Amino acid sequence: RGGSIIDLCMRLESCTLSEAIRCLEQNASDNITYSSRKDFVPNNSQPVMAINGARRLIEISDTLPPHLQEYLARERCIDLEKAMPFLKCITYEVRGRCYEAIGFANLSGG
Repeated sequence: RGGSIIDLCMRLESCTLSEAIRCLEQNASDNITYSSRKDFVPNNSQPVMAINGARRLIEISDTLPPHLQEYLARERCIDLEKAMPFLKCITYEVRGRCYEAIGFANLSGG
């Protein structure tokens, strides 16, 4: 089955959307070492869209920054040469703070 990380959390935890978001938020704050907050000026050629008024997608890039590559290689033991063609760097904003995440397309291209 396809879907987002939130869909996966809802299925695994048998919970509602808001419960899944809280669960993921708690897990993210427990593992803050690999989050990246930075001052970011959006690239005007990239889409900027609001999600629920609190989150905004700033940019989707084919290039993962070194700290995310290091996380995948060292902590997750993922072969970057094999994984990189499928990975994207997602830059987004939550409550005025910018973050970067590792993303990949789903079967419907999202």
